Amino acid sequence: IPGYMKKEKGTKSKAQVKFSKKGPVVTIDDLSYELESINVRARGTIADSKKINADITLDAHDIKSVAKLFFLPEETTSGDASLNLVIKDLELPIVKLPNMVGNVKIKNGFFHLPDLAKPFQQVDLLADFKGTSFDVQMNALTCGQSVLRKGVLKVDGLETPRFSLSIDMERFNLVDFAGDGKKPFRILLIPQESILGHASGEMSLKAQNVTLGRIAGKNLEISSVMADRKITVPELKMELFEGEADIQGTIDLSGKLPNLYTNGKVGKIKSDLALKAFGSKTQDITGTTFINGNLRSEGTTVIDLVGNMGGEVTIYNSDGVIRKWNLLAKIFGALNVYDLLRGKVDFGQNGLVYYKLGATFTGSKGVFHTSNFLLDSASMVLTGNGQLDLNKKEMDGVIHVSPLIVLDRTLDQIPIVRNILKEPGQGFLYLSYNIRGPLDDPDIAPSIISTIGSKTIETLKNILTLPIGVFE
Repeated sequence: IPGYMKKEKGTKSKAQVKFSKKGPVVTIDDLSYELESINVRARGTIADSKKINADITLDAHDIKSVAKLFFLPEETTSGDASLNLVIKDLELPIVKLPNMVGNVKIKNGFFHLPDLAKPFQQVDLLADFKGTSFDVQMNALTCGQSVLRKGVLKVDGLETPRFSLSIDMERFNLVDFAGDGKKPFRILLIPQESILGHASGEMSLKAQNVTLGRIAGKNLEISSVMADRKITVPELKMELFEGEADIQGTIDLSGKLPNLYTNGKVGKIKSDLALKAFGSKTQDITGTTFINGNLRSEGTTVIDLVGNMGGEVTIYNSDGVIRKWNLLAKIFGALNVYDLLRGKVDFGQNGLVYYKLGATFTGSKGVFHTSNFLLDSASMVLTGNGQLDLNKKEMDGVIHVSPLIVLDRTLDQIPIVRNILKEPGQGFLYLSYNIRGPLDDPDIAPSIISTIGSKTIETLKNILTLPIGVFE
């Protein structure tokens, strides 16, 4: 079995089967298979090539001896496994649970699920099957860096099963449960005529330490409910970047395409920690970040989900320092005000101190628009509008720059320039620039030089004001 098992030369194995056929019924009197320390015995009937009744036993002592056959190092795996199970009315294709009586025990064992890149090891599992119900308790499991403390699954009913699943983990790393890379990631629908299509229940997940790609967090808590092929998540909380996420959502797997909807808030996170986690090379910004909004999308792949994304999101940063930002550096260069700002703002060393930074974005089909971008600092105010195209990873907009203190005071000392660019009593100078190009490093071009009244400036500075209580 490529990727899961490789029988090497010299491996002890033996298989034997005794069966008879009468009409549409195949009777298996005895099926036995031995592979090193693993022994499997089975007997039963197969009717019409699709209805199965079986009595199966498995006994595996010292499974460390077969670890290498499953691509596992011998020093990491040892233990025992046993299975005694009587199965009735198993029909193919499987659209309902069969009647099962017996038990499964695994002590310090391992198994490898199809399509997953990494095996489950150090498994401590006990399953008790009672006919129309069963309980599975797992007291230990590791997969890569992920470590499970305890997991409990309870199922009642065969045709319309009701289940409850709770998982408590010490460490959870999403990449440990990723696919083997042979197939692209896809969100699958739940067919109506399937076991999950008829199932309903509750699920919960707790994890002390969490890694979701580049995002590291603590104390993850998720509770969810499944019914009618829809998964509702009333609570998802996690500590991240020294703040906290509080999110709700729904995953609808009953239609023609998977539909996702989420709303919530991420509050009091450290901006620089978040930017580093997402691998930003063009921005180094400190401060406290709040994110609030809702998003929706549909599709089976990541590309589909990004391309169909819509909703509204507000990103609000406060009281921080911009130490690096390619866009701002280009604006400073275009303004040719670095020397004017020296002593007031040394952008290259100390950074630009700001009070507010953020915008509200509204969009659909992966294109988000804003009309209230704001950067408010003691030295200047930037306002802007435009769009972010997540499909093309591009931006297109206009930034209005008003150097409130430094430039206006400087112009007062240069009468000729003052008369050209600033009429007495008209207010503050502002310059507009077209911003276009890649999200991380767009190009800028001058557009307008004009003046704006002080009252208008105060209005602009108050455009982006969020009730902080929403995040507390």
